[in-house]
Amino acid sequence: MQVDFNSDLGESFGLYSAGSDAEVLPYITSANIACGFHAGDAPTMGETVARRGTPGAMIDDPDVATMQILTMLHEGRVRSQQGTWVPVRADSVCIHGDQPGAAQFARAIRQALEEQGVLLQAPCTNTP
Repeated sequence: MQVDFNSDLGESFGLYSAGSDAEVLPYITSANIACGFHAGDAPTMGETVARRGTPGAMIDDPDVATMQILTMLHEGRVRSQQGTWVPVRADSVCIHGDQPGAAQFARAIRQALEEQGVLLQAPCTNTP
């Protein structure tokens, strides 16, 4: 079983500093570079995903996150905030590099996944 373990990085903008990019890098296999916030406005993003401040919008317990990832990989499904099961085929798992304790979170999840025999590897890219 193989999955890309990546993180959103580069989310700082001007004086606004977000994330622990350098601390997270040793634990991930690839990065999504946001370069100063994600493209999209608040209403569009709010309709697409749960707002970050909403209880349960982000998993902040590495044990819970690891179980969600393993269920996703083994059973092809994840549990929604409403408690229903949603089918999913994942090639990549993304953590937020700007959440508090992101490096420790990434380290704990990486260690747990490797202990379960999950191969963490960046996706192959075709380069000329």
